[in-house]
Amino acid sequence: MKKLALLVPALFLSIACGSAPGYLSSDVLAPENLGNPVATGVRVQGDLMTDGTLTCQGPGEVHKAYTEYVEAMRDLGWEPRSADGDDVSSMKCSLKKDTRQVDVAITSEGGGNIKVVVTVGTAK
Repeated sequence: MKKLALLVPALFLSIACGSAPGYLSSDVLAPENLGNPVATGVRVQGDLMTDGTLTCQGPGEVHKAYTEYVEAMRDLGWEPRSADGDDVSSMKCSLKKDTRQVDVAITSEGGGNIKVVVTVGTAK
């Protein structure tokens, strides 16, 4: 019981001090393991990214990057709506949440590198 009493304040402190895990503490993730994204036109209101594009490049595999990114975004409440492409050269998908849409394009750049472009805007 004493351990539980110690965990409860720590839990509330972590919730109060925590922020959204995504880019600029928003609910949109930058792809992992590809370095810092190049951001253009990004607008964040509170913890919601409402507009903008994040571009990352680095070593990786199209299929693995696609599945990891979609699963991580689902954990933040985004719902996949469409997907197209192949596991080796390129994958595209759209995810929706409230009135926003995220379009993700992952392409092979050759030599074991990939390019990921995440675009956020109003749902179509």
